[in-house]
Amino acid sequence: MKTIIISNNLYDNLHRLSNDSGYNNLDEFANFVLGEVVTSAYGGKEEELTDNKETENHLLGLIEKNPDKKEYYVAIYNYYNSKGDHLNAGNIRVQILNRFHSSE
Repeated sequence: MKTIIISNNLYDNLHRLSNDSGYNNLDEFANFVLGEVVTSAYGGKEEELTDNKETENHLLGLIEKNPDKKEYYVAIYNYYNSKGDHLNAGNIRVQILNRFHSSE
């Protein structure tokens, strides 16, 4: 484990964002965010730099705990698309359409 020094203002904003995002632990959230930055920077080509299964499991857990929060479905949809996993992205899209856009 390594330590980085950040400003108090950035820390406060990260802490608030982590809570708003459903994370209970700022360290876990910071690792997720930094992992996404690294993945984005390397275009997903450096799979060993991030634990993608951990990210996927976290997003699926958020959906399980918050089934009526559309933003979590959209997050996992975007995650699957960014990884080229169009089958799972399509399945999530169907869930979004059925849950949030169905005719009543």
